[in-house]
Amino acid sequence: MNGEVKRLINNALSAPMLEREVAFVIDVVISLSLAIFPYVGWIAGLLYFFVRDVMPFGQSRSFGKSVYGLRVVAADGRPARTQWQMSVARNLILLIPVLNLIDIYRFLDTGRRLADEWTEMRVEHDENS
Repeated sequence: MNGEVKRLINNALSAPMLEREVAFVIDVVISLSLAIFPYVGWIAGLLYFFVRDVMPFGQSRSFGKSVYGLRVVAADGRPARTQWQMSVARNLILLIPVLNLIDIYRFLDTGRRLADEWTEMRVEHDENS
């Protein structure tokens, strides 16, 4: 498939930016809330942050994404819950300062994160929610 056509299809299927941004803020609040518990809280907060979209009970969505009926899927449409390595890579970029800035700029400019393109994943509305 032509690269431009593929990009247009992926953008059309992607969830609206504002919904993704608010869902992200909800997930960050949950991660920070977990981190306040003594000794292991910071580990639980980081674990939630990295694998929030692939938890078995989450159906390929974090708590924040479930509020808006969003889910993360692979480029071929498979649920992300089967690809935890990609979820970790997708979220690790947010902790690397320079890549984080590039990722945010790209998201605000195109509506797609650089991490989504690298991991060949996208966020879309879940028809079942």
